[in-house]
Amino acid sequence: MEGLIDRAGLQLNPSPSEPLYLIANRLTLHYLSELNDVVEFGLNDRRHIWIIDSDDVYYRKAASGPAMLKATLGLESIQTVDVEHRTQCYGLVLRHKDGWSAVYSGDTMPCNRLVEAGQDASVLIHEATMADDQVEMALAKAHSTAGQAIDVGRRMNAKNILLTHFSQRYPKMPELQAPALADESLVSEEEEPRAPIAIAFDCATLRLGSLWRMEKYMGAMAKTFEKEPGDDASDGAPLDDADAPSTSPPPTKSKKNKKEKRSAATAA
Repeated sequence: MEGLIDRAGLQLNPSPSEPLYLIANRLTLHYLSELNDVVEFGLNDRRHIWIIDSDDVYYRKAASGPAMLKATLGLESIQTVDVEHRTQCYGLVLRHKDGWSAVYSGDTMPCNRLVEAGQDASVLIHEATMADDQVEMALAKAHSTAGQAIDVGRRMNAKNILLTHFSQRYPKMPELQAPALADESLVSEEEEPRAPIAIAFDCATLRLGSLWRMEKYMGAMAKTFEKEPGDDASDGAPLDDADAPSTSPPPTKSKKNKKEKRSAATAA
């Protein structure tokens, strides 16, 4: 079967001149390999996908994959960071020859190694799985709250902070109650202005220099997600016990009731 990636490449005009570089840990690569055996999508075709094992970046610095990626993207350096999660996860730090840098946290609780590796990042993209009132749950699941993610950005001295990876507990828009979103008028003259903070949305495209505008729209966007009168549980909110569909079998008539009916019929 012709690869799905190959068919997609033929639809692009002009067709890609460079492959898609995929950096992933071994468990993820193993999963993708098995998926490719079932539905072939060009995983092993280096014209379209070039696989880079995370260990090649983290341990084996001289591997060819990272070197090709750096040359293609004009990167000064590429670094994976062993972050804090219940399974093996890596953060990613990219530094470009033009001076900008980007840090991606991956799945993690607040991690000092990421803070150190990503110092002075142009943008930090950090997971914010839990709300600020779920600190204990975040610790148990080795994730971060929105406030913790923002604090990582502050300690990193990140110039912009983009929050992502929100729990499905937020069917519409996550509520940010972190003190970092307080009124700018409360910031003293001695303090440096804080980094702009924005929320990632699926399929959204943001220019780094315009990310600060996203924060200015967050109040208006939150209004558009407010629950309208007449909304019901079908919008993704959890059902109350009274509204949940019953899983119990329908009641059946007992043998006692059947005998009583026969006795009544005989008497009649």
